Amino acid sequence: MSNKVELDQDVAVTTNSPNDNRTKISFGYVSAYPHEYLIHFRHGKFHQKTSGQGASCFKRFQDTVFIIPTSLKEIVFQANQLSKDNVDLRLRGMAVYHIKEPLKIYSLINFSDRQRAEEKLAKMIGDLCRSTVKWLVANMEVDECMRKRKEEIADTLKQEISKVVADADNGWGIEILTIDIQDIYIQDDEIFTAMQAKFKADKVRESEIVQLETSRTLEVKRLDNDRQLAEYRKNNELEKARIAAELKNEQLTLAQQTEAKEYGLKMFHLKEKEQLERYQQEQKIERDKQAKLLNIDTAQAIEERTQTQVLAKLKQDAHLEAVRIQTRQEQDEKQFALDRYRVEQNESLADYKQTQNLNRERQQAQTKHEIEQQAVETNRLIHEEEVATLKKRIKVENQITPTGLERQFIDNALPKIAKSLGKSLQNARISIVQGEGGLPFQMLVNEIIGVLRSRLERLESHDGE
Repeated sequence: MSNKVELDQDVAVTTNSPNDNRTKISFGYVSAYPHEYLIHFRHGKFHQKTSGQGASCFKRFQDTVFIIPTSLKEIVFQANQLSKDNVDLRLRGMAVYHIKEPLKIYSLINFSDRQRAEEKLAKMIGDLCRSTVKWLVANMEVDECMRKRKEEIADTLKQEISKVVADADNGWGIEILTIDIQDIYIQDDEIFTAMQAKFKADKVRESEIVQLETSRTLEVKRLDNDRQLAEYRKNNELEKARIAAELKNEQLTLAQQTEAKEYGLKMFHLKEKEQLERYQQEQKIERDKQAKLLNIDTAQAIEERTQTQVLAKLKQDAHLEAVRIQTRQEQDEKQFALDRYRVEQNESLADYKQTQNLNRERQQAQTKHEIEQQAVETNRLIHEEEVATLKKRIKVENQITPTGLERQFIDNALPKIAKSLGKSLQNARISIVQGEGGLPFQMLVNEIIGVLRSRLERLESHDGE
């Protein structure tokens, strides 16, 4: 990408493409990069197969090839405009866009010189941005421009530009990705200074208002606190007076109740004294009467009292004896139940011990039997192993001794020799001179028979030993 290109004093493109001679060749292959769209015409007709994003084609002499960039492009624009309140403002902004429909923009701008076509498209979009932002600023005051440059200017500017370049029917095939107002300057220094002074004054005034409001709030709170404190103190004094009055009333009531109790107690003592005196008089009269009757009923009363006392004592003794008997019976029953429980527990314990002993003896007997069986089996295996070993040793000894070798020779080798000899003599022609009373091979047979007999006798004698 090249450096920033100044299109004029108000519009500049920061992402313009460098010079490209790929489409200027007359004959050969032409390829587009992934961020480019290749358009191929052959005999004046659009060639669909070899056109497309990042496509390539073979250009002939009668062909026309265009390469349109679809990557992001950025332009920077600025504009001067009087605001609604006649303040000269200078705005600086940027826009990012890209070609979304290359075939549509190709029909509007000639891309035979790609760099100039990109500059022309950037200038057209920049001029649209400038004219639209001037119209927006002309209908806004300075304060609105400064405070709402994003919401009221940038967003509205993007919507208005998109209506022109991104319309589905009459648009340019361009998509506006973002537009931002970066800076807003006030051209007149005096106005700027005045606005700064006004701004400072407003801020100072707002600060003073805030301080006054804070002071007023604090004063109101202080007065409110003083009022609440005065009310609290007043209520406290009233509460103290009420409590003192109630305490005084309670003291008076208590004094009255105390006096009434003392008076009642005094009257009670007087009544008790009168009753005591009356009772003493009555007792004195009664004693006098009893004294008079005492001489008459003394002996009879003494006897009746004695009988009554004896009878009461007998009843008491009988009751005590019954209680002792009942207690003794209950103790005997409890002791009997305890003894029976102990006997049952002892019997259960004895049964348990006997069962455990039987189980233990049974397990011991079974274990002993298993051990004996294992010992017998072990001895049997040992004897079998010894017998097998002895047999093997005897067999080996029989095979190694001269007698064994002779037996093996007679049993195995001799039949094979005879068979081989028979085969060898099967086709042989032998002239035999027979003596008197003799047979063919009589001498040879006699010798073999003699040798065999001697060997058999030796074997039989060895087996007998």
